[in-house]
Amino acid sequence: MKCLIADNFLLRFRGLMFRKKPVVIIFPFERPTKYGASIHSFFVFFNFYAIYINKEGIISEKILVKPFKFRITPKEETICLIEIPTSLEREFNVGDYFGKDLEEIKTKLKNLV
Repeated sequence: MKCLIADNFLLRFRGLMFRKKPVVIIFPFERPTKYGASIHSFFVFFNFYAIYINKEGIISEKILVKPFKFRITPKEETICLIEIPTSLEREFNVGDYFGKDLEEIKTKLKNLV
């Protein structure tokens, strides 16, 4: 499965919009943020999960996102958002350690995907 890192404006802007198949997308943030990690699912035609990772590297939230939702915001500050297909949902559990930096997160994802 394809895994993308949204490290530029275009990839962050597009996200999963208009894609025919789900992919894994990592959205790293420069500093912990709550409202900067808000997403929507306009023009996303399938369900997916939003996985939020806090500054301790722990999965703090796992939210099922349905198509055409207006706003999804984490409950606490996050350092990373990972959008995953519903088929990978069992691999991500709230409270599990996932990684504090991008390299650690990418390595863990490669083992899962």
